[in-house]
Amino acid sequence: MIENVEVAGTALTSGNALNVSVAPSSGAGSVTGYAAAFSTTASSHASAGCASFTANSLTTGNAVYISASSMNGGNALEIESTGIQQKWSYDSDSYATMTVADSSNTTLTTGETGSLTLHGGGGINIGTTSDVAVDIDASTLEIDASDKITITSSKDGAAAIVLSASNTAGGIDIDAGTSGVDLDTTGQVN
Repeated sequence: MIENVEVAGTALTSGNALNVSVAPSSGAGSVTGYAAAFSTTASSHASAGCASFTANSLTTGNAVYISASSMNGGNALEIESTGIQQKWSYDSDSYATMTVADSSNTTLTTGETGSLTLHGGGGINIGTTSDVAVDIDASTLEIDASDKITITSSKDGAAAIVLSASNTAGGIDIDAGTSGVDLDTTGQVN
């Protein structure tokens, strides 16, 4: 067994300091396993790990690049853990994590008091495959649109759309411009 291998590329100006290639002359479709595998028996020390990549002097390019352009099955990258699967850090205090739990329950969490921003160039879609429940629990909910806001429910019954100010001193304030407020119904207004 080869142990404690160190590869130094101090004079390297191009190419790879380490290249691992599995290229059989025939039967490539029968190859199993990985071109490179890393394992460790380290257990509980906070500084322990299995693989580390450092490119702190890099100003452009990719610190880690994964290419699997011919794949039509499987995953280009899979991270399996019963704890936090991914952590993205700006520094030791500013970070975000993603955790996938049992039944595929997924949580995105920001550190400190950081906010979570979602921006889609063409929009943000929720539940496009089938109807799903969306539960929003917020201290303040603000919806601001440059075009119209439409709330539609296909449920039958008096509780199809509910606006509730549940506090005993609560109220509902509706302000409109010169176009007024248009209310159409085929039933009663109570």
